[in-house]
Amino acid sequence: MSIHQTFNALGLVGASQFFTHSNKASNPSSIIRTIAYSLAESDIHIGSESCLAIRQHLHIVDAPMEDQFQRLLSEPLDQAKEHLHGLIIIILDALDEFAGLPLLHILITSRPDLDIAAAFHDQSSIVKTLLDITKPSSLEDVRRYIDAEMIDVRQMHFSWNLGPTWPGEEKIDALGTIAAGLFIWALTATKYLQKAHDPNDALDHLLRKGSDLDCLYAVALQSTEFWEDKTFAEWAQACLAAVVLGKVPMSDTTINALLSLDTKHSSAPVFFKLSCVLQWAPGKFARILHTSFGDYLTDLDRCGQEPWFIDPAFWGPQLTRSCLQVLNTELQFNICGLEDSHISNSAVHDLTDHIATYIPPHLSYSSCFWADHILGAEWDEVILADIENVMYNKFPFWLKILSILSDLRIGINALSHVGEVAKQWNIALAEFLTDALKFVIAFAPAFAHSAPHLYLSALPLTPTESHVAKMFSAWLVQKVDVHSSLGLGDQWPALQMTIKAHNNVVTTVAFSPGDGEWLASGSWDTTVHVWDVRTGALIAAPLEGHARLSNMAITLGVRDEHLPNRETTGTGSFVPSCSAPRRRTRMDISRLLLALQPRVFCSSSTRREDESSSPQTLPAYTRPSGRTRGGLSEP
Repeated sequence: MSIHQTFNALGLVGASQFFTHSNKASNPSSIIRTIAYSLAESDIHIGSESCLAIRQHLHIVDAPMEDQFQRLLSEPLDQAKEHLHGLIIIILDALDEFAGLPLLHILITSRPDLDIAAAFHDQSSIVKTLLDITKPSSLEDVRRYIDAEMIDVRQMHFSWNLGPTWPGEEKIDALGTIAAGLFIWALTATKYLQKAHDPNDALDHLLRKGSDLDCLYAVALQSTEFWEDKTFAEWAQACLAAVVLGKVPMSDTTINALLSLDTKHSSAPVFFKLSCVLQWAPGKFARILHTSFGDYLTDLDRCGQEPWFIDPAFWGPQLTRSCLQVLNTELQFNICGLEDSHISNSAVHDLTDHIATYIPPHLSYSSCFWADHILGAEWDEVILADIENVMYNKFPFWLKILSILSDLRIGINALSHVGEVAKQWNIALAEFLTDALKFVIAFAPAFAHSAPHLYLSALPLTPTESHVAKMFSAWLVQKVDVHSSLGLGDQWPALQMTIKAHNNVVTTVAFSPGDGEWLASGSWDTTVHVWDVRTGALIAAPLEGHARLSNMAITLGVRDEHLPNRETTGTGSFVPSCSAPRRRTRMDISRLLLALQPRVFCSSSTRREDESSSPQTLPAYTRPSGRTRGGLSEP
């Protein structure tokens, strides 16, 4: 099966292009339009935004490639991404056949964070250049940027008759010196000047304050002149908290719904007043311009006495309550009207329209991230009552939304982590969450395939003494009656899943340390598989290069200079391994994760290889309790 066929079967291919010299679409001038057309066909929201872009730019076909990329790809995808769920993969096959393209260069800019630096370490095809902001060329770049932005400042304040060269070379040079090579300072400063009431006073203020970034943020925030109003301060804090502490970017309309803001106190006026420090347009995502601004707002030592301070200890629980209130208010039976279990979720013709209509962004956000906010918050009786209400009254409705959004893994993690914390607050709730976790793990494949199976298959087959069965089976007007000589049992069995994978004897397995959420299996079929033990999903293509395996261990992908016989990969993880005939084999596992990856350590086996090729089953897996490794029974 080809790469295209594999991803297409998963519904992930947004666009695919095979390049040949004879194909007109392989012409460099048409590739952007070809990809844009394929993406528009693949998703109704992308298509709608693409059509709008074409109507607004009728001559885009004759525009330079940079403009085509911006108008036909970048902007439509940015506008539509709030409605997109999962990956969209663009496949460019046989790029070497791309006419008139002798070499492809990809430019990536980033701060040198540890995980990113590790991912690109020792890659011969990557040329790394660290920008020295103290170099004269960097200082001059920032100075030129400030000079260019002054055109917009003068246009914004045309009524002040600033003159064509305002504020003059001397003050532009002074601003460039204060910026000290930091584009984020220059960006924030020029946006502040654009939004200022009096550009001359604002400029003088900047020149007096100097280059301290915290001072610049304070100056920009003070320019709203409304912080002394307690009502505005609380209102603005709530909106900023949603932007800074939110798990994904949200639009003003989504934030309004999440925080229950009425039309008199919507987030839009706040974002408009704070536009010098936020990237936002009505109906679009609100984002901070730079991570340093979020760090500043949430740092007690840096701005704890200011009215714009966002205290995570206070606003974390507030966002938790908001998410839970949305779930308790808006979750309902069969929210998208999907009733036919014979049709998989992916095969529902207008599923995207159903999601857009019946699962608004604030409900989607609350369904996916309520547990993330809870884990960072201090619980109280209100939060506890809201969790109980969601679990005891809305649990199946929540799972169905996750099924439709293809995010059941989120549900598994939420039940697991919240269940651990609940043990400190309410034993009955903790027991229900543990039982609910077993329910999801047992039946996830069924209702991940088709959401109606939650009611048609999962609940009827749940053990009768299960908390989930006792609480929700009565909801079923008609249900399947199962008669079996083996019996379904009153309790959950110890065996939770069987993974069928290898084509030869499975000789060794290993759990990831700590949480035990990954399972590596080694076989005499010369492969190593790495599994998600919660869902049974294969999280990486088989690792190959061994003859026989008898022992294996997994460690997290942090560097350890003292480990022997290591083979480094480009991501900072490595897989030292031995197999018959005792040769070390390099396995690149950069496909697993960029930041934290497993390292699989293997030792050779002296046992005779079984020549049979019949499919082998991994040993029956009994889930570890707590943080222990659990047990393995014989197959």
